[in-house]
Amino acid sequence: MSTETHPNGTPPHLMPLPAAPPRSAASGTRVVTRGAVIVPTQGKGFTGKCGFDYNLNPAIGCRFGCSYCYAANFTQDKAPEGLAWGQWTTLKAQSGAAISQHAPLGGKSIYMSTATDPYQPAEKEARITRGILEALALPKHQGVTLVVQTRSPLVVRDTELLLDIHRHGLVQVNMSVTTDSEGVRKHFEPTCPPIETRLQAVAQLVAAGVQCAVTVTPMLPLEDPLAFAARLAGLHLNSVVIQPFHEVQTQMGVRSTRSEALDTLAAMKLTPEDIKVQARVLWKELRRLGMNVGANQEGFNVPERQVR
Repeated sequence: MSTETHPNGTPPHLMPLPAAPPRSAASGTRVVTRGAVIVPTQGKGFTGKCGFDYNLNPAIGCRFGCSYCYAANFTQDKAPEGLAWGQWTTLKAQSGAAISQHAPLGGKSIYMSTATDPYQPAEKEARITRGILEALALPKHQGVTLVVQTRSPLVVRDTELLLDIHRHGLVQVNMSVTTDSEGVRKHFEPTCPPIETRLQAVAQLVAAGVQCAVTVTPMLPLEDPLAFAARLAGLHLNSVVIQPFHEVQTQMGVRSTRSEALDTLAAMKLTPEDIKVQARVLWKELRRLGMNVGANQEGFNVPERQVR
């Protein structure tokens, strides 16, 4: 059932929200020394169609466990027995070595990551993603283009390495910020870092000279699209990407938005169409503020160097 909205695009019944459901404390983190780390796209799949040459995934599974994440549909046969999506991850310890031994990547573009978050909680101690960046900073890989997709402020730890790679190539950090509402975040991605800490991380990266974008993907319900647009406009981003919920099936026969997230949206008495209404409001305001805004696949194309 569709709903009416306020002039700024906020559903009148969005707040207050019911209590977020509890999450199990069960967990499992494994470390392996096998499995492909960097895979050619061959121009196929989402990132291949966006122009990327390689996908790079330093882990299987993701402890952030977002309720909407499509990646859960492709890892069910790899999950430890008794553990659900978000309760486990398998880290690829050989990632840094695989990149250091790889043929020169100068002139190539890499998307990290398509099916996990390279800065999920285990990375703080495991430092596998950091090892990948150290390898990409080697002289043999000068000229590489790297996009780091994360929702974790931990990426700030590796600022100097990101800048080292960027000096001879191009690095962009895409920070996932799916909503402006902590209440909404706790319903859809309860184990992820708070929204404010992500935005502060972006501000730190940009201040240090790291090129950044914010990906509002998939866009969750917003409290105030106009205020959110103003906040994003003040971060000096290269771009903002907006992508509402998808209900279509992928080529593998699964929905690109998981049913758990769609059920949560329905419990809020909202529909994907309501999200699209807010997305149009956010898009229009960002454009009015002079921002570079992309949507869906177009927004994820291989970036160009930002001119400041």
